[in-house]
Amino acid sequence: MDATVDPAGMSASSKRTTLLASFGGALEYYDFIVYGVFAAEIARSIFPASSPLVSLMASFGAFAVGYLARPVGGVVLSHFGDRFGRRRVFVFSLLGMSGATFAMGLVPTFAQWGLAAPMLMILLRLLQGFCLGGELPGAITYVVEAAPRRASFASGLVFFCVMFGVVLATVLSLLIQTFLPADLAAYGWRIPFWVGGALGIVGFWVRRSLQESPEFERVKARASSQPFLELLRTQPQKVLIGVGLVACTGAFNGLLFAYMPAYLKTVLHVAPGMAVAAQNTALLIHTAALLATAWLGTYVAPRLLMSLGTFLFALLSVSWYAAIVNNSADPRFVLVVAAIGAGLFNGTFAYLIADLFPTRIRFTGIALSMNIGMTLFSGVAPLVATSLIQSTGLLYAPGWFLTAAAAVGFLASLFMKRQGGQILHDPAKNPTRGHNVRKFFVAGLASAFFVTAALTSVPSVAAGSHSDLVEFELMTWPEVRDALAAGRTTALIYTGGVEERGPQNANGGHNLMARGIVKAIAVRLGNAIAMPVLPLTPNNASAEFPGTIGITSELLEALLERFVEQSATTGFKNVVIMGDHGGGQGPGDKNVYARVAQKMDAQYGPKGVHVFYCDQVYMPANDAFDKTLADRGYPKSLHGGTTDTSLMMYLDKDGTYVRKNKLSEAVGIPVGPDGKPNAAAPGAVKNGIMGDGRRSSAKLGKEAFDIKVDYAVKQIQTFIPPQG
Repeated sequence: MDATVDPAGMSASSKRTTLLASFGGALEYYDFIVYGVFAAEIARSIFPASSPLVSLMASFGAFAVGYLARPVGGVVLSHFGDRFGRRRVFVFSLLGMSGATFAMGLVPTFAQWGLAAPMLMILLRLLQGFCLGGELPGAITYVVEAAPRRASFASGLVFFCVMFGVVLATVLSLLIQTFLPADLAAYGWRIPFWVGGALGIVGFWVRRSLQESPEFERVKARASSQPFLELLRTQPQKVLIGVGLVACTGAFNGLLFAYMPAYLKTVLHVAPGMAVAAQNTALLIHTAALLATAWLGTYVAPRLLMSLGTFLFALLSVSWYAAIVNNSADPRFVLVVAAIGAGLFNGTFAYLIADLFPTRIRFTGIALSMNIGMTLFSGVAPLVATSLIQSTGLLYAPGWFLTAAAAVGFLASLFMKRQGGQILHDPAKNPTRGHNVRKFFVAGLASAFFVTAALTSVPSVAAGSHSDLVEFELMTWPEVRDALAAGRTTALIYTGGVEERGPQNANGGHNLMARGIVKAIAVRLGNAIAMPVLPLTPNNASAEFPGTIGITSELLEALLERFVEQSATTGFKNVVIMGDHGGGQGPGDKNVYARVAQKMDAQYGPKGVHVFYCDQVYMPANDAFDKTLADRGYPKSLHGGTTDTSLMMYLDKDGTYVRKNKLSEAVGIPVGPDGKPNAAAPGAVKNGIMGDGRRSSAKLGKEAFDIKVDYAVKQIQTFIPPQG
């Protein structure tokens, strides 16, 4: 054996073996990142739907399906690994996984192949999952047996190397988004799959040089003929403990790697640049924390580190998500705090699972525990998180899933003192000097983490530094100046309105919707600022329904022209005008917005300031959402009905705008199949509602909100190239 030993007690040859063994595992999280970053593009290309959220759910559903094959693959491959040797199995599993990854980049679009396209993507995910079922468990088994005296550090080093796949995926994704933004939907999202497949082939070639595990060679003559059945017969409780140990790792990795980019951009409408920076910063910090924990596990019982990390996550996960949603902390700061804490369980779980099972059935025990745990907590994490948001209407709902997983992990760690101890140890090489210093280090780490985590619940004192500060009214003049200098040179002018909206809705509902939607558009564009909402639009007051205050079309035209002029003077290079109310958005020459945009663009265009009219956010987006309602059997609604009320319920965080006790009465004049109200229909009630709003919900409002923002952003990006 090589005599060169590092501070962690691993020889140079052991480190080389560990690095080669972990090569294939890098593709597991590589795939996480690639699928997560390009989930929206994959959804539109392979799983199209009328709602972006539904399409995204279908895409993540296919992602989750691959995990269903992992337990099966783990059982099959680990059977051969425990019976005939580790090396052969996890060398060839890499070949199958690589081929599936490469082929995923070749799947035709839904437009080209119809249903065959998503079916093929799902089939490849199943093949990929089957091979992955034996890949990482095989690597863990191999390294703890190759370096049993420093198994904690060796297994941690496996996952440190696995992070290389994450780094590669994020860098490659960033390069593609930067240099091929216009080609993402066409072929850009496919490139990382091709690269991943090619790297897997290289890994297969490199792994062939590995020798069989020394520990397996020692027990080879006594190898189990039926390792799976022996495991279930003799170690069922340890399998359950192993699944529990994987829970928090699976949930955290699934949410951070696969879901977080889409969550920040699609759900919270964080600027793409901010989303990428937040995830990459957390990744780098987490990688260092993971390796530090693995090293610390040589001196401090890994089960204690696991208990500490899972306890912290059970306590703080919901608060972290709420801090991001409520803008009380920078997403990068929150993710960094979480990444440090996650190192405590991600750096120890592999060792702890391996330590549960004896050598003759170790591969099978690790594979079964890990694959069941990853399927239950990681593969479904994006789908569960999206479903929780849709069902509750609460944007911080994914924090509940992470809390539950952490609680399971904490309970599992409590059983390790009695159930572990299967990996060989050499007390003579288990350093004990400096024990008090190490205890102090652990206590200091926990204290620092608690203090830092608590800060995420305190509103930021430097709110202006937050990238979501895009509302002109809430900014100081230096912040506006700095934003313009940083490239936020597009002014978004949005009109609201004050009018009766039925007995259940406040008259200022249009302004509520306008403020929420225009802010989300600005955040998602990444190069825009939401100007003050114009609160009045063309309309007429009524004594019968005293809730409307309107202005004339001529006054709206003058106001919009003045607004454009003032925006140009401030320093904006592009101005987009749009509205949440039908007043002034009639056909042809009756459209005040289109007329103003054309006139002002002709006036200011030669000076380098361009003016555009975005019409997609109003009727086209409303029609798209109405179609989804009709497909689900909802009655047709117009003014004050399901769409209006649901949008207000979603945006009305404190219950000011919607009288929920009146929802049961929110039905007025029915809307016929032709889309027109029929006041002569039986049961018609003249109360300001055109249609039926009784089935309104914040969940439906979130869907409508997403569609309106998505339609607007796509149209504006045809006017002005995206940034970030």
